[in-house]
Amino acid sequence: MRKACNKTSFSLIELISVVAISIILIAIVIPAFYSLTKGQNVEMATRVIGSQLKAVRSYAITNREYVALIIPTTESLSSEYLYKTYRACVVNKNFKFSNWVSGEKWEFLPTGTAILDVDETLGHLDTAAGNFESAGTITSVDFSSIGGGTASAKGIVFTPTGKTANPATRKYVVVGGSLLLESGVTSTSNYIEITIDQYSGRISYGSD
Repeated sequence: MRKACNKTSFSLIELISVVAISIILIAIVIPAFYSLTKGQNVEMATRVIGSQLKAVRSYAITNREYVALIIPTTESLSSEYLYKTYRACVVNKNFKFSNWVSGEKWEFLPTGTAILDVDETLGHLDTAAGNFESAGTITSVDFSSIGGGTASAKGIVFTPTGKTANPATRKYVVVGGSLLLESGVTSTSNYIEITIDQYSGRISYGSD
């Protein structure tokens, strides 16, 4: 004789309860995951810029030239490039663009991050945040490869001795979560600073 097969079924209320619990768990996990990802991207972007600054400094010393890391900020370019890209170039002692460093191209920071400021004051929550006051102004930069013309741009300039150029003060390069406005960037609490020593040009992370 064939045994009867007992089938287990769920009521509509039980199914609705499971779906509701799943939705609640997803609502809790996704923001936490997003926040973790943003933090990791900021750290990754900081390491990328720190490494690039070291490479630019090394190139300046090795080739006995003035070399700048260009950071587009207010140029007439697509917003996708502003504060989020960088490229190394050779300049003269008056900060006039000469040529792009061979083998270099425009590189993008990780999604959701930007270079927020270059300042001589530690911290990025004051009213002057985002003005790049300690960055040099590089003239006659060729932006034709990314849809622009010839324009001035902000950049961090290293001299043939490895020091940063005018103004000769300690510089803090602020890399963080990008809060971009049409007029520039605004302050944010999610950032890491790269320190460039004014005497040696040594690059470190944080305030050390």
